[in-house]
Amino acid sequence: MVSAYGPYTETSILGFSSQEFGDDFEQLCDAYRDDLRLICLLCHQKVLKGRSQDQNSPLTTRERECLLWVARGKSSWEVSQILEISEQTVVFHLKNSMKKLEVFNRTHAVVRSIQLGLIVP
Repeated sequence: MVSAYGPYTETSILGFSSQEFGDDFEQLCDAYRDDLRLICLLCHQKVLKGRSQDQNSPLTTRERECLLWVARGKSSWEVSQILEISEQTVVFHLKNSMKKLEVFNRTHAVVRSIQLGLIVP
């Protein structure tokens, strides 16, 4: 078994088995452990890339604007004044962002959107 870890707590495990090599298979895997880790990492990145392409841009422009202002330390009320929308509309956009990013609070939403390159504070 070889494991790979992604930047957002994703984990991949790649397993190998063979009856052809018998008892020597485990020693063979140990001898090529670094190469197998590289293969696992490349597979892991390919899966993540495919997943992010499916998502394209999961957030609307307004959701990204709200998150950007929150990242800059603004409250929902302050964001509403800056964007000239109601405070409830800001909260609505932030909640939608949190659902789409699969996070539980606005700070985590900001961090995740920065990690994904959706906003640049």
